[in-house]
Amino acid sequence: MFMNLIDEYVETTREHTDAPEIYLRASGYHLISTLLGQFFEIQWLHRGRPNLWFLLSSIPGRMRRSTVSSFDDCVLYNSLIEYYMEIMNIKKKDAIEIYANNIIEDGSYEGIQDKIIQGVENGVTNFSILSTEFGDVIRKLSGKGYRQGTDVIFSKLYYGERHVQSLSQRGGKPSRFIPEGLYVTMFAGMQEPHLYLNQGLSRQGLLRRILLIYVKGEDLSMEHWREPLQAKNSEVFEKLKNFSKDRIVPLMIRFHRKNENQKKLLQVDITTFAREKINSIARKADETLINDASDYALYKQTYWEHLTKLSLVEALSMESVIGDSETMMAMVDKEHLVLAFKFLKEVTKHSEDVMEDLDARRVAREHDTAIDHVYNKIRKAGVEGISKTKLLNNISGMNSEKLNKILLTLLEAGKIKQDVVKTKGKPKNVFRESAF
Repeated sequence: MFMNLIDEYVETTREHTDAPEIYLRASGYHLISTLLGQFFEIQWLHRGRPNLWFLLSSIPGRMRRSTVSSFDDCVLYNSLIEYYMEIMNIKKKDAIEIYANNIIEDGSYEGIQDKIIQGVENGVTNFSILSTEFGDVIRKLSGKGYRQGTDVIFSKLYYGERHVQSLSQRGGKPSRFIPEGLYVTMFAGMQEPHLYLNQGLSRQGLLRRILLIYVKGEDLSMEHWREPLQAKNSEVFEKLKNFSKDRIVPLMIRFHRKNENQKKLLQVDITTFAREKINSIARKADETLINDASDYALYKQTYWEHLTKLSLVEALSMESVIGDSETMMAMVDKEHLVLAFKFLKEVTKHSEDVMEDLDARRVAREHDTAIDHVYNKIRKAGVEGISKTKLLNNISGMNSEKLNKILLTLLEAGKIKQDVVKTKGKPKNVFRESAF
């Protein structure tokens, strides 16, 4: 029975790990996207390359993210080494040097650029962002200073846009330049989303370009648990080497030769049925956003784009490439779309929870900020205190109902006290810091 490339990869690796199958399947998509997708262009899609960015997220240890990454790296390494040796007619040690230029692990603004510039100088146009601790990169993206430029370059790399960093000529350093047309994929990992993500990243757009695969503890069962000490654990890497050599590399070479002959990327056709379904999903997401500007609604803006790319990767996995002449192209049809949609649905099943958590934490931060703001106004009023009317007049965006709740919170916490002050007219209530 014919088995497509992603299924074959999943079956091979599943025998040797109890990692969540969705992680293994994501790795399969990443590998086909990286190794075969680089030769294709989706003319129906603006900047239509099928480059996929995955971010695996979970508690540490139990989900075997590092194990899955090692499987992914094995296929990536062996496929690219064999490929470079063949198309460049070079020795293995030289191919390894070129491969080293493919991999981006440093998440700093300068580090990413320098690695790509070095790779381009060595003839590399295909890069992979691989990091098992991408959460640290995201945390730094949220920090002051570091974020400037780094989020922008990630977004430009995703779409293959050119990028220029103009440096001061005083230091004698030339400006950094990244040409357009590069093909960049990602397969990274981090711990739970709440440790790193914030609303700024969601609103900026980087998060929408990444397929975040969050697996919770409750998603697992001991039914698929594997004993860690097994004699045949090392066999998987030999199997993956053979998978690279026999199944992936011949296709890479075939597509490369066709790119060379045609002097352009291979084209992709999408059937009317698949196009209409994808367009309807895009329309629904845009309609939702009119009345719902939540982080989840924003995240789903690129759902249709991911689905388009995943559908092509499914087609390549099934070797649905027609013609062997100048008309060679990949064909995306209903079968590919259905499989891609099933995968995407599983990938994003916790996305709404993750995004709602971002919204909830934003509201909590805003509430804490408002409490601090009210408390500081009362504290600065000193022994004379301040009335509710003055608080409302001096704090923009504050209404009476919200202020009442905040004052009650501060009173119950013992941080302020409420006193009645006699005046010429009616007595008035004022709020003072508890110390007075």
